Amino acid sequence: DSATVAAAASLTKFTGHDEEELDEIDREPVDDSDASIRQASTYLFDEWMNLCVRNANDAACAQYLARLQQQRVLSSPESTTRFFRILIQVCIECALTGANNPEHSSPQLNYTALDLLSKLFVFLIKFMEPTVVPNGTSNAFATKIRLLASYLTAACTILRRDADVNQQNFNQRPYLRLFSNLLQDLHTPDQQFDSSNLDVLAALAHAFHLLRPTRVPGFVFAWLELISHRMFMPKMLISKVPQYASMYHRLLVDLFKFMQPYLRNSELTEGMRLVYKGTLRLLLVLLHDFPEFLCEFHFSFCDVIPASCIQMRNLILSAFPRTMRLPDPFTPNLKVYLLPEISLPPRISSDVNYSLHQNRSSLFFPLEHNLKTREPASFPN
Repeated sequence: DSATVAAAASLTKFTGHDEEELDEIDREPVDDSDASIRQASTYLFDEWMNLCVRNANDAACAQYLARLQQQRVLSSPESTTRFFRILIQVCIECALTGANNPEHSSPQLNYTALDLLSKLFVFLIKFMEPTVVPNGTSNAFATKIRLLASYLTAACTILRRDADVNQQNFNQRPYLRLFSNLLQDLHTPDQQFDSSNLDVLAALAHAFHLLRPTRVPGFVFAWLELISHRMFMPKMLISKVPQYASMYHRLLVDLFKFMQPYLRNSELTEGMRLVYKGTLRLLLVLLHDFPEFLCEFHFSFCDVIPASCIQMRNLILSAFPRTMRLPDPFTPNLKVYLLPEISLPPRISSDVNYSLHQNRSSLFFPLEHNLKTREPASFPN
């Protein structure tokens, strides 16, 4: 119906493949300077925090939801995104209050506001009234998707701009808590909407792609922990839909592309050594639990990993399907071409011609010319 179409459009706007358009949206100026809107949003969140502290009953929560709808802070995608953007910014500032105090030698962050913000989002996902479309029908899934898209858009916008402004002083820990809470709270079983829902996974995967290390280097440690989170990675790879494995493949390629200059030049700072160690651990988990994934995409992984990284490349190339039993290489008179498995074509999901097309002038065109004319005879020397 039209509500489902609207939900799909909302999700496509956030998870579409036109990344240049998304970059333009992300660079648009954000004006949250309206004091009345900011004050009203902050007051509503203070009211929610008081409800949580008092362990309010269902009736009080229902009254709060009615108040939100009366204030029309969730009446449109734009107002919803602005509402979440203001709350996320306020919660991040609260979390960093102690960290910015020079008197504390080992500052502790206060995550109370962030945790309650996550509870508010899950509360809205569960109990907000479905969107009513012009033909009079309503769709609960469309409402939930719109909320999720607005929440992720607000979180990505605030994080990227915080990283751009503070740069070396950027603190990634509050944002790690923000996304970890989201992954954890969406794990609650829901017939329509939880972290096993493919649309939810697609939205989260695209949010992490927007925050990849080459765009937000200061977020790399938290980002690596998020893409390997037990509430995210297994669900992406267990899915029977091939597109979701491709989405996770894109995240790993994002990681390898960030590390590539450092690995190629063997210039590993202390921070990059930790990223490298964390990447190896992630690959070991994939090798143990999802070797088929590494088999399917080994071409594209090796394309972006420098040849000098023998250990990392070997981890990927040593993967084989769990259903396959490898022959003993010390078997006398072993003839590999007679094995039954040799006739089974491997499943390759990577673009095997990627490297050729990336080096058209120096490799692809000379190779094509040589195959057609057998000239020059010295090729490829």
